Amino acid sequence: MRKFFWMTLCFVFLLTGCRKAETVPVSNSISITKETAVETLPETEAETLSIPERAAQFRKSEHQHIYDECEVLTENENGLHSSYLEWIASSRLVNAFVVITDNLNGSSPEQFAESYYQTISDAAVPDGFLVLINNDTNQDIIYTAGRCRSWMTQTEISVVLDGATRDLIEGRFADALNRILPVSEQLPAYVLDRTASLTEAEMQEFSGKIRSVQEDSGTQCAVVLLPFPEDGEPDVTFYQDRMQCDTLLLLDPEKKQCRIIGEASLSEAAVLEVLESQGLPWSVRNFLENI
Repeated sequence: MRKFFWMTLCFVFLLTGCRKAETVPVSNSISITKETAVETLPETEAETLSIPERAAQFRKSEHQHIYDECEVLTENENGLHSSYLEWIASSRLVNAFVVITDNLNGSSPEQFAESYYQTISDAAVPDGFLVLINNDTNQDIIYTAGRCRSWMTQTEISVVLDGATRDLIEGRFADALNRILPVSEQLPAYVLDRTASLTEAEMQEFSGKIRSVQEDSGTQCAVVLLPFPEDGEPDVTFYQDRMQCDTLLLLDPEKKQCRIIGEASLSEAAVLEVLESQGLPWSVRNFLENI
């Protein structure tokens, strides 16, 4: 992707090496401290390690979403983008990662990204993405899984990666991530439909309403549509903890069952009554209007 810049900048890279750059943060409420050049990890170390071994080096890090093998991000930059990815991961219930490497171990970028994703992702969460910043062959990609494949289209991915090309070539890796990562916001926040019952417009509508509720009352709520188990209860704790919400609606439209966790001024029976009489979208609207 970036080869048309490579020859003109080769001499500059030889003189300067990997450099930490001053960046514009994803969130304007957080500022980044400018820091100077750092050394990268020895190439021979990466060459002798498997992907699981390489990933394990970051397991104890507080930034579990960033695997910066080249150490091109400052601590502030790493923390900022890791926090952003944590918000994406919890609000969309997805795996969300960035890997920056200069050694693909002879694999194609697609193979490397898929293997790395499968190594570090949570198998209990079927959806996710991994941004691969590839300083080996210079072909950057975004690997997607599950819902992310339909919400983060290849056309959109190509556009954001192309837009980050200059930043990457000039060593402004945090700036590049500022351009790339917001493509993940295509997925509606705090609305998870594992029943394929809602339209895209309805999910975006409910996501906007949830944001308004949070801004008005400080209450974070979420709506999850899923098939309830034939025997027993749905795993309420899993969804509430992973999505970090105060109030949660779990609803099975086919079985016409629901659970409400947290504070809401209507009962589960009331949600199901609206579901029966007016349909699924109105039952969700009624829930969100009574938080």
